[in-house]
Amino acid sequence: QCSGMPATEPLFDTFINFQNHQSQFNSTALADNLCMSGLEAVHMESEDIDHSAVLEVFFQGDQVMFQLAYNADRFDQPMMALAVHYVCNLVEALVAQPSSELGALKWLDSELQREMLEDFQPPPEWTPDAFRAEGALTVTEWIDRNALTQPNQIAIREGPVQLTYGYLRHCADILARNLRTAGLQPGQAVGLYMYHSPWLIVGELGIHRAGGYFVPLNPTLPKDRLDCILEDCNIELVCTSPDLAKRDTMANVTPIIITPDTFRVRPQGPAVPFVNCPDLPAYCIFTSG
Repeated sequence: QCSGMPATEPLFDTFINFQNHQSQFNSTALADNLCMSGLEAVHMESEDIDHSAVLEVFFQGDQVMFQLAYNADRFDQPMMALAVHYVCNLVEALVAQPSSELGALKWLDSELQREMLEDFQPPPEWTPDAFRAEGALTVTEWIDRNALTQPNQIAIREGPVQLTYGYLRHCADILARNLRTAGLQPGQAVGLYMYHSPWLIVGELGIHRAGGYFVPLNPTLPKDRLDCILEDCNIELVCTSPDLAKRDTMANVTPIIITPDTFRVRPQGPAVPFVNCPDLPAYCIFTSG
């Protein structure tokens, strides 16, 4: 609700909220006297749902109560009925074997367990050829397809800034031209020295379109750390903003400036024929390790 996202658009794929409230019950005595008189799932409707799905466990007298609330715009009733079914299975297993480890409990239906553990066939080994044979699109191809089929559809939104698929392709094409003009070769690393913004994504797509791969350069890192990354990847070109281009880190590289003004010109000639090769690297990230 606070995010302002429509109810039909997921903010997270999965959200788990665990709250350990203080309560006035004797957990040891309760564990010694657990019994199952049967579980009943009751369908209720409510307008007060903070998350996509919430499973609450609380105590009422000498009973343990469960409540599963879910957003009907995200999940249908049969799916959640199945979730309740497996919660019931798990509770029954806990009651029957209270001293067992959770991983040792049998709560899956035998048919589902057989499908998951016995009939499961691992996918074939991934190869670039298999990837292409399946008709999958690279990121650049996907953007191009959407720019042709739905050019006015919003692709990126951050606050007041909105970029359509058509304009996103336009920006990526101009940036790719600038990188090619500066001497970028396919398979070459390009630094991406920017703060988070829609123009950072434009930088990634433009570098891919030109055949390079991007190396994120965090502006908050010390200069020595950034210099080490630049040297290790043999980076000569760095996409950056005008203010960051003035820093000492940029002294020995060629800055490729990215601002909204960069893309207000109309490119001359045909669009850049991007390097369509899934074998080329997409990015390189230096972690804290």
